[in-house]
Amino acid sequence: MHSAAVAVSLAAILSASAASAIGPFPLESTVNAALASARAMPLSRPTGLSRKDYVALVADVVGHFQQFQDAQGRIIDPYMHEEIQYSTPCYAMGCFLLATEPLGATKPPPIESCAAALNASALELASGVCASNSCNFFTKPVMLALRLAKEHQLVPPATIAEIEASLRRIDPLKDYHGFQEGEA
Repeated sequence: MHSAAVAVSLAAILSASAASAIGPFPLESTVNAALASARAMPLSRPTGLSRKDYVALVADVVGHFQQFQDAQGRIIDPYMHEEIQYSTPCYAMGCFLLATEPLGATKPPPIESCAAALNASALELASGVCASNSCNFFTKPVMLALRLAKEHQLVPPATIAEIEASLRRIDPLKDYHGFQEGEA
């Protein structure tokens, strides 16, 4: 089920240009059925938290970790002194979310910080060398950050083109652990 959830997420966020670049999605009917099923299921127990509550939480987390961003855009753990797991792509996703949400008195992080984190994450994915061997968990936050950046025109088109070029170099056999040849 985990693989199906990943496939559903990826299919839902791929743009038309990406789809045309990589060809038809072989699991489209399966993904569409899973999406329809997921939409029909209500939350078992609503949290009681509003969108504003979640955005405030994201603002606190992003605000805290911004101080640990290195010159390449990666988020460096202050105790381990290295990038840990998928902190950088999640930072990029949260950062761009904050750039698109009304925050009241809270100031969003600089767009340059968001773009640097997204670019660093895309380069790690393209190289197949992600922090803590966690490429499997980079894709969704990278694609969500990219979608926000593009839809809201938060970064120059040339920067988007560079990031997309990096993402086109992803090799699933090298970048995703557990992916077997012929599993498409």
